[in-house]
Amino acid sequence: MKSIKIEIIVMILLWISVIASVNINQDFNPLFLCGVIGLFLSSVLYIKFKDYSLIILLVLLFLGSLNFIQLFTFIRINFIKLNLPITILFALVLYKRYNELKDNFSGTTNHDRKEERNKKIIYFKEKFQNLSIEELEYNLENEHLTDEAKIASNILLNEKKQA
Repeated sequence: MKSIKIEIIVMILLWISVIASVNINQDFNPLFLCGVIGLFLSSVLYIKFKDYSLIILLVLLFLGSLNFIQLFTFIRINFIKLNLPITILFALVLYKRYNELKDNFSGTTNHDRKEERNKKIIYFKEKFQNLSIEELEYNLENEHLTDEAKIASNILLNEKKQA
């Protein structure tokens, strides 16, 4: 079963807060309308352009945490000029999607990461090629070696045991 992404949960919570704000408080200010427009834009973009939707959602939550826009009008829980519920949502989304955002902005793809890992494994295979079976087994138990070095040691160990 596919797990529900955190941004969907956050958008649903924000839409619930917008609907509650509309029902409870009929007095809307421009900051609230900007928040609703941003949330609508993020929700619509999520259908086809998930990366852009995530960025808009993060900007929306960041501005909402600083009280530059409002995403609900009926509750005000501030801590040192930060809107506490929105700040928590912002931190949660940023924490869960940090690696994805870093990869998007750095241009690194999953294929690039796999290719880099394979290059490291090949490097360690060449480096460990002349080791004995005992030395390769020691490499597998060594906590200081990288995963790539351990994979290379394991491949070489299997090859030497089969030969």
